[in-house]
Amino acid sequence: QFLYFIGFLGTMPGPLLFPDFVIPDDEEARKAAMVRLVADSVPEFKGCTVDDCVVSVLSGGITNQLCRVKHAETKFSVVARVFGKETERLISRAAEQFWQEAFLRTYARCANGLVYEFLEGYVALEPSDCEAHRDQIASELARLHTSAAARALFHVPFGTQADFAQVALTDWVASGTSEEALKRVLERGHSVTAHYGDLDAFQGHAAELLRRIRAVAGVVPVVPCHNDLLSLNIMLSRETGAVRFIDFEYMRRNFYLADLANHFCEYAGFECEWEKLPSVEYQRAFLAKYLETAMADAPADEVAAALERGMQLLPLFALLAHYVWAAWALVQGAFSVIDFDYVSFGGKRYQRFLETYPAAYAAAEAVAAPK
Repeated sequence: QFLYFIGFLGTMPGPLLFPDFVIPDDEEARKAAMVRLVADSVPEFKGCTVDDCVVSVLSGGITNQLCRVKHAETKFSVVARVFGKETERLISRAAEQFWQEAFLRTYARCANGLVYEFLEGYVALEPSDCEAHRDQIASELARLHTSAAARALFHVPFGTQADFAQVALTDWVASGTSEEALKRVLERGHSVTAHYGDLDAFQGHAAELLRRIRAVAGVVPVVPCHNDLLSLNIMLSRETGAVRFIDFEYMRRNFYLADLANHFCEYAGFECEWEKLPSVEYQRAFLAKYLETAMADAPADEVAAALERGMQLLPLFALLAHYVWAAWALVQGAFSVIDFDYVSFGGKRYQRFLETYPAAYAAAEAVAAPK
């Protein structure tokens, strides 16, 4: 059993709610709206106008737009996030708000955005940085899982909602392969078949992958997972070397190995340079460090068994990562206004799935779920 500690999880003030306030699309109007929202919700910005603030775009986001709002005089900063178009097809905003408030000070929620703390003194990692911080990331991920699991015990909607694998392999696939989405992708000049091939086969793989994952469900604990632990969502303290995670919009119950496998896949970056994936030895060391924290009070033989079982099943959950981001890319390719080639990216993830699923399925079949 995993160690789920229920200690003092900390409580932060809840955000102010502005349900009718909409941050507009126009760039200048957007900046003014962000400053107004920040001034109305963050004490350090009370009474501020656009002239008192510096608003800059934070790079890297391909789901939402992130901006830093900095007080020109005091230098105090917060983050303003504007939700991506149609992202409610992919994201539960209620769940996002719940988890966001659990791990980051959140000042405001409006109809299409959030205002929350800026981690001063932290810098986002690049994919190439992750190996140097392996143990910190592994331990922090275990702490996230255990503390989130304890918190979810007292919030039934988030502790019992459908898991990420179920939602992504059904709802995301249905949305991404809908007539509306495919028409929009075509109108934007992209060919789905050129990148994904036969869509009937694509949909069939979703059903089979979900069946394979369910077959091992009895031996892989389900916990609240981040589900999007790419390097840009890992912040490193310049002063202490500690890491913190950000951006919890995809956080949902999932198999704990899925968070690890997805993190490893992200070492390839948005360019999908698969030669940069971490070695099996690296993945074993990462999982061992994770289990050292997550199973701190468990007998050594149970930890050893979890390590061996996890190594056999990580390839199966890497398939899940490849497939769900391929499905996600179809939805984003149809509806997002962010300048990113989603369909090409999704096609690369799906091709990696096709290349690796036979071996991953074979390895998973060797793990017998308890009767």
